[in-house]
Amino acid sequence: MQRQPTIFLMDYYNEQVNTICSIMKIIPGSYKMKDIHKLRVRIKRLKAIFRFLEFVHQSEFKARDHYNLFKPVFRTAGLIRESQINLRVLKEYKGTKKLRKSFSKYTAR
Repeated sequence: MQRQPTIFLMDYYNEQVNTICSIMKIIPGSYKMKDIHKLRVRIKRLKAIFRFLEFVHQSEFKARDHYNLFKPVFRTAGLIRESQINLRVLKEYKGTKKLRKSFSKYTAR
């Protein structure tokens, strides 16, 4: 019996989407900095796939049409990631405890 050839790009795409879905299930509860980072990286990988497909099939495929599904998630995750990084930076400096608490309350809204 001859084995059906697999399409690497499709497998890679499915892997990225599955990871995004599993991270999205974690985020409403408790999540770590690495989860937000991983989510953004996976979306960037999808964008690269879409751009590649647009390059190969210029008349048939538009990357923007497919990426727009993920863009709001990417943008929101970017805001969360930026807040996480700012809090980490504030922790490194002495005398910023009060500022860090205020910033935490502000970002919790």
